[in-house]
Amino acid sequence: VAWKPLLDGNVDVKNLELNGITGRVHNNSADSSYNFQFLIDAFANADSTSTEKETDTTSSTTINVRHILLENIDLSFQDVNVEMNTNLKLGELELSLNTFDLDSMHFDIEEFILQNVKANYSQGLVFPPSEEDTTESTLPKINVQKLSLNEIDLKYETIFDSLQMSSLINLLEIRNAKVDLAKNEIELDNFDNKISHFRMRLPIASDSNQEEGDDNPAPFEFPDYNIKLSSFNFDLANLEIKSTGKIIETEGFNPDDMQFQDIKLKLETAQYFEEDLGVDYLSFSARDGKNFDLKELSGAINFNATSAEFYNLKVETTNSILRTDANIDYASIDSLFVGSFYKSHFKLDLKLPTTLNIKDAFYFSPELKED
Repeated sequence: VAWKPLLDGNVDVKNLELNGITGRVHNNSADSSYNFQFLIDAFANADSTSTEKETDTTSSTTINVRHILLENIDLSFQDVNVEMNTNLKLGELELSLNTFDLDSMHFDIEEFILQNVKANYSQGLVFPPSEEDTTESTLPKINVQKLSLNEIDLKYETIFDSLQMSSLINLLEIRNAKVDLAKNEIELDNFDNKISHFRMRLPIASDSNQEEGDDNPAPFEFPDYNIKLSSFNFDLANLEIKSTGKIIETEGFNPDDMQFQDIKLKLETAQYFEEDLGVDYLSFSARDGKNFDLKELSGAINFNATSAEFYNLKVETTNSILRTDANIDYASIDSLFVGSFYKSHFKLDLKLPTTLNIKDAFYFSPELKED
């Protein structure tokens, strides 16, 4: 800790290192007080001795942290009121900062490394209703030169609605990211990750969700963001999303039991600005067990509110291959969602080789086999 800034009422931490820390926080059912309540009471008693003195509640203290290293951390938190149990085992967290400004919410991160983490969250009862927080807060501005996550094992469940999620992130790396949420701007040079699995069991629908939906849904609105990506690589080995309850086996695509393998998505030079999406190169592939194999979906895309353009589009499955340039003009995106092609125009420029096999349609509509 630098001493000179302390004389001005500021805190400048050059280096903070913790190793082998164990923490256990819990409350009891009698009065819901936590096991660190004695510390709060001690400080409260100390403050009460000076309540008669008029004090200035404003503070100009600034806190600056430059480097943090945490190793072998073991933490747990229990809340008996909602039957919450959380556990965190952290192998290593290293953080190097150039700027740490809580007043302006500006954070300039030189390097963030997180590895060998196991985190579990379980909650048995729903949180009691609380008043809505209407306090306005400053949105953060974050710059990250390098972020690296390795071997992150996550588990989450809410027992009251049967929601379950788990994932194992083997690798996630980000280079030169800029996020300004006040301006809704995101810029990223490189994103690269490898995920072993993501599994999810969908929650039981609440009564409000089970009510009859609106026959006139809200019109589609483009998100108010500006996004620039130079290179994006996403690699997920196994994806499982299942509905709650008994699952009926069906041929082809089953929305109640989705199991995909080898999902790969690659983007090069992608930009979204003022309701216009452009991608210089996109590549996507995935498998659904033995039912369907999308070997390649690739090409360049330009998409907006009234038109979509595809250049060097290639779609290849086990049975079919399609090569084309395509232009689509439509009245609105909402018309496409409802399957209306009123005032729509299509232009296809098929290229060789192109082969379409009806077997691929059976995956999406097995009833076609009966025709």
